[in-house]
Amino acid sequence: MTDEAPERTQPGRRRRRWLLAAWLPLAILAGIPLLVWCSTPRFRPSPVPEPNGYDALLRAARSIQGPIPNQGEIGSASLEELRSWVEANLGALRDADEALDLPSGVPLSFSPSDDETILADTGAFRMLGRLMLADAIVAHQDGRVADSALRSIASIRLARQSSRNGTSMHWLTGMAIEDGCGLEGIRRIRDDLDPDLRRELLRRLREFEADRPDVEEVIARDRAWGEARLSRRTRVVLRVVPSVRRTMQALAVPAYDAMRDADRRNAASRRLLMIDLAIRSYRDRVGSLPDRLEDLAPEELPSVPTDPFADGPPVDRVLDGGDSSQLDSVGPEGKDDGGERYPKGEDWSKTPGDLGVDRPDR
Repeated sequence: MTDEAPERTQPGRRRRRWLLAAWLPLAILAGIPLLVWCSTPRFRPSPVPEPNGYDALLRAARSIQGPIPNQGEIGSASLEELRSWVEANLGALRDADEALDLPSGVPLSFSPSDDETILADTGAFRMLGRLMLADAIVAHQDGRVADSALRSIASIRLARQSSRNGTSMHWLTGMAIEDGCGLEGIRRIRDDLDPDLRRELLRRLREFEADRPDVEEVIARDRAWGEARLSRRTRVVLRVVPSVRRTMQALAVPAYDAMRDADRRNAASRRLLMIDLAIRSYRDRVGSLPDRLEDLAPEELPSVPTDPFADGPPVDRVLDGGDSSQLDSVGPEGKDDGGERYPKGEDWSKTPGDLGVDRPDR
C-alpha cells in the first residue's frame, strides 16, 4: 500500500504543475497592467495658455535692476531710495503691466530641478511685488493717488496670475504679495481716496474675494504633484500599502494646516479692508458713520463679510471714549484679545493678538 501511494499521487502532482505552468504567464500578464497603473502618475498638469502671461511676468521680474531699498523693507525705506529704484525699473513695470493682460498659468513638470526653478521663480515674483509696492508709495507721495491705487490692484493681479494652477510654494508667494504689497498699498491711501475711486477699489476687492483660490484645491494639487515626482517603486508602494500612504500624508499635515491658516489670514486682511472702505463710502453717502456694521448692507456691501476665524462678523471696537474705533479679526486662536494687535514678525498661529484696521475717526 505504501509503495503504490506515491505512484497514484504522481498524476495529481503533474496536473498541478501543468496548471501552475499554464496560469503563471497569465497571472504575470494580468499583473503587468496593475503594476503599470500603480506606478503611473495620476497627476496631469493643467495646460498653460500660449502665450503665457506667467512667462512674460517672469521675464519682467528678472529684468529688475539695482539693489533693493532698505534690504527689502519697502514700507520703511526712504522716498529717495524708492524713487531711484522705481525710475531704474520703469521698463520692468511696463512689461509687467502688459503681461498682466495675458492669460496665465504655472507650467509644472516632473524635472529633478523643479524645486530650484520654483524657488528662483517665486523669488523673482516677490521682487516684482516689492517693486510694485515701491511704485505705489512713490505715486502716493507725489499726490498721484489714482496711480497708486491702480498699482496696488496690479500687485494683487500679479499675486493671482503668478500662482494660478501652481504648487504650494507658488500659492504662498502669491498670498505674501497680495497682502504685503497689494492690500498694504491700498491701506496706505485709504484716507486720501475720493468717493469714486474708493467705490472702484471696493468693487475690485469684492471681485478678488469672490474669485479667491480654493486652498483645498491647491493642497490636493500639491499632494498629487509631489507624488508624481516620486520614483515608480515608491508610487507602487504608496498605492498597494495604505499604511505607508497614511504615514506620508500625516507628515504633511502641519504644513497644509499652516496653509489653511495663511488662507484665512489673507481673507481676514482683505475683508477688513473691504469693510473699512465700505464704512468710508457710507460716510460719503450719509454724512455720518454707521452705528452698526449691518448698516453697510445692501448699499455699500451685499452683506457684511464674516471673520474667517469666527462664526460672525469682525469685532467692531469703540476706543478712546467713542472718538475712534477699530475692526478686528480674532485670529487663529478664535479669541478676542481686546484689540491687542499681534506683534509683527511673530508666528501669528501661536502668538495671542488680533488682526485689524483702524476705522475712520468719529
